[in-house]
Formats: sequence, structure tokens, C-alpha cells
Amino acid sequence: MKTPQLVKLSLLTIIGCALTLSPYQSPAQEKKNENAAEKSGGAQGEASKAQNTHRAIPFRGKVDAVDKAAKTVKVGTRVFAVSAETKIQKDGKAATLEEITVGEPIRGSYRQADDGKLNAVSLFFGLKEAEAKGAGDGEKPAK
Repeated sequence: MKTPQLVKLSLLTIIGCALTLSPYQSPAQEKKNENAAEKSGGAQGEASKAQNTHRAIPFRGKVDAVDKAAKTVKVGTRVFAVSAETKIQKDGKAATLEEITVGEPIRGSYRQADDGKLNAVSLFFGLKEAEAKGAGDGEKPAK
């Protein structure tokens, strides 16, 4: 009969030690730690926010204007600046700014600079790449 009591006592002792030695953080301590992290890592938080704002943003629409001298393309109300780094493709093949015509559908991505300027990362016009490769496939023959 002493053995079951000894087992119970041992288990209670182990559980008591585990609870005593386990780390406990009160809600007040958690808030204090969060505030300290914000103060010391504030620059890191701002840097990650800046990275998110510099991620390429997709767009699509019709070309309203092309200014070859200023190297810009206007789509709707937005004006995208084109640079040497901008990837331009027509029908899935490399193209230039001069090949873009007003009124044609265009899609691509851009990054917004700190000064508010919209820098084009990529511009795609003409047929989509899949359509350009598969042109003629799946068409019904004329009767």
C-alpha cells in the first residue's frame, strides 16, 4: 500500500518542480518586451516596410500615350517611366519603347520610388506569350 502513495507523491513532486522551474511571462512583461523591440529595432521595421513598398506592382490597361523623348508610357491616369532596366516584350519577344502604339492593350509591373515616380519594371504588349507560341492551335477551321 505504500507503493501507490509513493508513486503519487513522486509524480506530484515532479509536476511541482516542473511548474516552478518553467518560465512564466506576465502580459505586462510581454508588452514591455514588445516596446523595447520596437525602440531598438525601429529601423529594421521601417526597412521591412520600405522593402514591401518597393515590391513590383502589376498593372494592365490600354496605352493612352507614349513619350519617346521623356521615355514614359501613360496607361489610364498613371505615367510609367521606362529605363534601360525595364523589360519590354511584344508577342513574347524583346521589343523597344518605339514599338509601343497608343490604344493597344499593355500589362506589366512597376515600382513606386520614394519621390512618387512610377518606374516600369516590365512592359508586355501584343499577344500573351502562350498565345504567341500557340497561335493557330485550337482554332476552328473556316467553313
